[in-house]
Amino acid sequence: MEKAPTVTIVICARNAEDHLKRLLPALRTQDYPRSRMRVLVVDNGSSDGTRATAREHGAAVRVCQRTGVVHAREMGWRVARSEYVAFLDADCVPPRNWLRRALRPFGANERLGAVGVRLVPGPVHTLAERHIVEARILDTDRFRERNALQFPFLVTAGMVVRGAALEDVSGFDVTFGRATGEDADLCWRLERRGWETRYLPGLEVVHHHRATLLRMLQQVRWYGMASAFLFARWREEFGWWRYTDWAVYRRLGMGALLALPALLGGGKAYERARPALEMLDAAAFLAGKWEGAIRNRVFFL
Repeated sequence: MEKAPTVTIVICARNAEDHLKRLLPALRTQDYPRSRMRVLVVDNGSSDGTRATAREHGAAVRVCQRTGVVHAREMGWRVARSEYVAFLDADCVPPRNWLRRALRPFGANERLGAVGVRLVPGPVHTLAERHIVEARILDTDRFRERNALQFPFLVTAGMVVRGAALEDVSGFDVTFGRATGEDADLCWRLERRGWETRYLPGLEVVHHHRATLLRMLQQVRWYGMASAFLFARWREEFGWWRYTDWAVYRRLGMGALLALPALLGGGKAYERARPALEMLDAAAFLAGKWEGAIRNRVFFL
């Protein structure tokens, strides 16, 4: 009987002690041969008990001194030395059959480079968590849509990548720094090199969204910065118009116009707060977009 391929689960973590207490026990229940699976936590500058918690649950630990998740992902796959690398964020919880199902398509297609999953929200308790869901801020189905503003890509959380494919494209582009967008860039570079990527919408991984307004806005700002980094790298191939998005400006304007009347009106808490949240997340996105534009010396709307 053919052995199951070796896989390293790379978990990027920063001050994620509580998240790891939920994730790491779930990984021990994976219906995949333990001898063929390794769990590696890459600590990206934590000040809590992230490293100790990871070791207590049997995970290997590496410390990445350079701030930014792309540096942690790059370090993780470089030290993995396995046939496949599976990426998780610390705030995710996969189902018991995640690895087995994600790896299955690779066996029938030697040019399949990466497989992605659908992220579904964990319990929603706060206005920030509700807004992330309602505004589709981290909606993996939306990221697979082809439209005037994007080409489809897979999100890194829950993604499984063939080690040979990562080698072929030299891994992640670490110049993204603290911005997100490294997943889109990786997928597009894989496809440009002739590798296929596949989305498995039926394979769902729970993602616990940012619970506070400040952390949600920080995440959105990073998304805005990512749009500038992606524009700087892909504008010649995809076109100068691709990252010009007037919808975010309309959302900013309408949110500013309706925020006060909605807050003073009746209805449920989220419905009253929604225009203000729309205004704030649009402002955060644009702040990141223009910061990224300045860093990359590009101009786009």
